[in-house]
Amino acid sequence: MATLYLIRHGQASFMKSNYDQLSELGATQAQQLGSYLAQKGLQFDIAWMGALERHKATYSNLVETYSQQQSFPEIITDATFNEHEGATIFNKLLPKLVEGEPALKSAMVHKGKDDPEVRKGILKLFFQSLKKWAKGKLYLDGYESFADFRARCQQGYQTLLEGMEGKKSGIVISSGGTIGVLTGLLLELSDEKMMELNWQVINSSITEFQYNKGQFFLKSFNGIPHLTEKKLITYV
Repeated sequence: MATLYLIRHGQASFMKSNYDQLSELGATQAQQLGSYLAQKGLQFDIAWMGALERHKATYSNLVETYSQQQSFPEIITDATFNEHEGATIFNKLLPKLVEGEPALKSAMVHKGKDDPEVRKGILKLFFQSLKKWAKGKLYLDGYESFADFRARCQQGYQTLLEGMEGKKSGIVISSGGTIGVLTGLLLELSDEKMMELNWQVINSSITEFQYNKGQFFLKSFNGIPHLTEKKLITYV
């Protein structure tokens, strides 16, 4: 059997003006992942990544350490593996959403967005909003619905199936939501369960699909053997 390794990007810059960039910790996560993969002697016949900056930065940091021991194949950039637009919708609607959370609104005014309790409140509201988005109860004209995102992931799933034909090993650098839905498609989960998987995917984690005769089988989910310190384990 062949193995496909699905990698979530390193920690991005949550609550910053530009989320789509790795934090210093995110770069470290990717570098440690590269070292781990090389030390395990894993070699890849084919590689993909999404088109977002955090995907590209994860790739470059991973390869920086991986290439010291192994050669990495030329990578295919494919926006099919980009994250969903739920976070973008949330950020654009945040001022309106906060109106329904008076305590959080007051804390944001008096303490600012960087206050730990404010960040915790915004993150809670973020997860609540994504759940509504997945059910079609939160949307913004011109932006991807969950149904659209699921269809895009289905297309990506087919791309991976076709790409793994005749290969021994492959790797794709993507995002938590995308990996959650790809795994959900394999397991035939409901939309709500797919979103729950999204929230569990750790930055730089490894999910393994086994490939055999035109089918994927789940081998492992959300592994972090390369993150040896608790402070390295993050979810955004």
